[in-house]
Amino acid sequence: MSVVLVTGAATGIGGLVARALAHAGHTGYPSVRDVDGGNAAHAAELRANALESGADLHVVGLDVTAQDSADAAVRSVEERHGRLDALINNAVGAHRGNRVVGKATMDALAVTTAYQANAFGIGTVIVIPGAITEGTGT
Repeated sequence: MSVVLVTGAATGIGGLVARALAHAGHTGYPSVRDVDGGNAAHAAELRANALESGADLHVVGLDVTAQDSADAAVRSVEERHGRLDALINNAVGAHRGNRVVGKATMDALAVTTAYQANAFGIGTVIVIPGAITEGTGT
């Protein structure tokens, strides 16, 4: 089965996808920004779900707006499983403090940042190690 990193998995679709993959027999790595701070409760919920269900699910800290955080997350997956087979990039780049905010409540700069992040991609690069050299990446 595959080892899959899911960004933006603290809540919503990302969390559901990570849990569904793990329950289907894959190794899931739901990533959570601020895993020991503002999203600690979400990370604990994901861990509790894994313990209760026996799913192969491992929460990893990842802020997709910070390259060093992305690199550290990939390294932690590789150290534990020796590989990363797939990435599901679900994260949103619009946040203020420890919460994602709706466009109706954001100021003009935040709206512009959110649009650029979601329309053109976030500035970090998450590479699946070996994907190019092993011929598995597209």
